[in-house]
Amino acid sequence: MKDTIRGVIEFIKLQPKYLLGLVIACIVLLFAPDAFLKYIGLYKFAHEYRMWISIVFLIAGSLLMAHILDDFYRTKVLVKRKIKEGRKYLHNLTNQEKTILGSYIYYKTKTMNFRLSDGVVQSLVNKYILYQASNTGAHNQYPFNIYDWAWNYLNEHPELVNIPMDELGI
Repeated sequence: MKDTIRGVIEFIKLQPKYLLGLVIACIVLLFAPDAFLKYIGLYKFAHEYRMWISIVFLIAGSLLMAHILDDFYRTKVLVKRKIKEGRKYLHNLTNQEKTILGSYIYYKTKTMNFRLSDGVVQSLVNKYILYQASNTGAHNQYPFNIYDWAWNYLNEHPELVNIPMDELGI
C-alpha cells in the first residue's frame, strides 16, 4: 500500500511537460481511429485498458490544468497585486528610498550599483521595486535594476522622489 501511495505522490509531482506527454498519449489511445491503432500495434492495448487510460487521462489532464491555472495566477494575479502595493508604497517613501530611486530617474538609467548589505536597497527589492540584476559585482557593489512598472510610474510622478520637473528635462 505504501508503494502505491508513494507512486501516486510521485505522479502528482510530475512536471507539466511530462503531464502533457501523458495527456497526448492518452488522447491518441482513446480517440484515434481503430485503423491507426491497428497500424501502430496498439489496438488491443487501447481497447483492453480503455478504463485505465481514461483514468490516467483525467488525472493527468486535471493536474496539467492545475499547473496552468497556478502559473496564470502567479504571473498575472500576484504580479498585479505586487505592482498595486508597490505603487501605493511609492507614495510613502523614506528620504533614503527617495534618494536611491531618484538617482535612477535623475540619471535616466535602469541599473545602478549598491552594496548587497544595504538595507534600504533590500527593502526596495522586497517591495518589488528593485531587483538584483546579477550575482557578480565589483568592489562589493552589485547591479540593481528598477522594474519597468516602477520606472514608468516614477517618470510619470517624479515628485514622489523630490526631483523637480525642470531637472528631468520634461
